[in-house]
Amino acid sequence: MDYRVRLRINRPRYEFPLRSPSWIMYNNSRANSDGHGLSILKAGGKPSSGEAVIMRHISILDRMLDEASRLHSHVGPFLALGVKAGLRAIEVLGYDPFEMRARIMVPRVSTPYTCFADGVQYATGCTLGKLNIEIFEGGRLEAVFTLGSRRLVLRVRESILAELARPLNSMEEDARRIMRMSLTDLFEEELVEEPRPPPYPE
Repeated sequence: MDYRVRLRINRPRYEFPLRSPSWIMYNNSRANSDGHGLSILKAGGKPSSGEAVIMRHISILDRMLDEASRLHSHVGPFLALGVKAGLRAIEVLGYDPFEMRARIMVPRVSTPYTCFADGVQYATGCTLGKLNIEIFEGGRLEAVFTLGSRRLVLRVRESILAELARPLNSMEEDARRIMRMSLTDLFEEELVEEPRPPPYPE
């Protein structure tokens, strides 16, 4: 049977194959959200109540993190933060790896902060090669996503950065824990609708 991961994200709909008997959806309704912006459906089924279904061997979130690590070369908590931020941007703004722009602000241009950018690249398709992702130094760790007239700002909470500054677990354990945390626990969020310029008079 052919299974796919489906991101139902405004327009256009984006699908890619995944070797697991499940669907993954983004819900615009907070009432139907499981706290990650995800709900999982069985192929050909109808949306669930919004609660994530834990897969037998590996969860969808773990699979996403593992795929992101192929780009980044290892699994770490700042990579996971970037993946979560990118997934939230797609959920809110829609998926467009060509028109979306991502501006990453880091406290300093060094690891582990810059690992955040690789997670964003994996999740959104904004890449250095297309010049639609940039990294700037100064201030808090945050990502600013722009698509059309809408801008989404996601700031990593200070409490999360403080936890990661004194890790009690391995990097991989922290990364997988972050992938399962709710978006509100990870980020301060701000959505801005830019005013459209008035039309030219005829």
